[in-house]
Amino acid sequence: MTNTASPFHWGTTVARRRGSAYVFVLGISLIVTVLGMGALTLSRVSGKATGQGNDWEAAADLACSATEHAISYINAAAAVSPSTWRSAFTSRQTAFTQTMGRGSFSWALKDEVDGNLSEDYLRPFRVYGIGTVGSVTRIYSVQVIPAGTPLDVLRTALHSNSTVTLTGNAQAVNGPISSNSTVSLSGNVNGAIEALSTTGTAQGTQTITAPAPVKAMPSTTIFNDLQQNATVINYSSLDSGSLQNSLLSSTSNPYGTPNPYGIYAISMSGNQTLQITNCRIVGTLLITAPNKDNIQVQGPIEWEPSSGGYPILLISGSKCQVTIAGNPTWLSESACETNFDPPGTPYQGRTDTDTVDDYPPQYRGIIHIMGGSSSTVQLNANTYISGTLIADCPITTTAECTLIQNPAIYANPPLGYATGNAMAEVPGSWRWDTLP
Repeated sequence: MTNTASPFHWGTTVARRRGSAYVFVLGISLIVTVLGMGALTLSRVSGKATGQGNDWEAAADLACSATEHAISYINAAAAVSPSTWRSAFTSRQTAFTQTMGRGSFSWALKDEVDGNLSEDYLRPFRVYGIGTVGSVTRIYSVQVIPAGTPLDVLRTALHSNSTVTLTGNAQAVNGPISSNSTVSLSGNVNGAIEALSTTGTAQGTQTITAPAPVKAMPSTTIFNDLQQNATVINYSSLDSGSLQNSLLSSTSNPYGTPNPYGIYAISMSGNQTLQITNCRIVGTLLITAPNKDNIQVQGPIEWEPSSGGYPILLISGSKCQVTIAGNPTWLSESACETNFDPPGTPYQGRTDTDTVDDYPPQYRGIIHIMGGSSSTVQLNANTYISGTLIADCPITTTAECTLIQNPAIYANPPLGYATGNAMAEVPGSWRWDTLP
């Protein structure tokens, strides 16, 4: 007997198979549609991100260009009107705007002392370059200082507006020992000598130029300009008038709040003694010595500027006695119980948290004694200056001292040590910033 399937049962099976295939195809189509829409959305997001990334880079380029344009513009204005050009600008106000490509750039100036750009033409200020592309704005800033042509004194290792007396063993490297008066020679002297006249003789090798042209001295307004940005260290807070076993920098001040520029000021009251020893100083120290004060700078000291735009030591005094000496012993963290290179104050790019390091005793920068010829400066044994020593008053060297002129200082003269009104960028002051 043959079993024949019901026609109704066969048709139902076919219908179910066709329905399953339809659902399957519909599902695949739905998946493909979803994937396509996802890919399109991802493409749009990626394109938008790429566009914003391009805007970000383009805005950065415009911000950098704006700062360079500002410095060029200012230098041109200063050349035309050297004593009045600043009056055309208002601190923190946009001074120039220019469309460029897909965006625009603008720039502004900011006096960081009191907001008055015109008050002091020796004062540094900050230039803000602003770049905008689409919805992206970026700001790049740099501090600039009046630079111009460096004063000839920066070409020297030592210069006095008065007399220079060389005894003991003195060595000048890269630049001469110079005087706007007389250099007296004795002992052992190696290096070039430039003066109106010389007296005496010395062993060693000297190249003498006499009479030499008188060299212009830096302006005494430098002291007041820097003092406006300084943090005061009270003389009374120093233990028996001694600054010792200390790290002084833009991030470290054992006597109070750190100064962001690394500029500190100590005022003496007359007939007082100030001793500086066993320190690392990364900054500028201003000392006011009004009458017959005694200032002793005794190594081991490791001293350098916080910024290339400033000297390391300025003394303004009358009838004061300044002695500077080195030390054959290096500055020791363990002996001073002080970490001299903590985070925030690196030494040659390195920091740590221990007290096991030693540092070579040296003075790296400009040392300037001003206030007339009534004071005296004496360099004692093991003095090592890499920079320039400048004094209005007589200078005497004793024992062994090494004086090395630093060509980098002459190439980038600090505030007040140049003639003219050209603006120079302060090394290390570039930064990404916010609107002033």
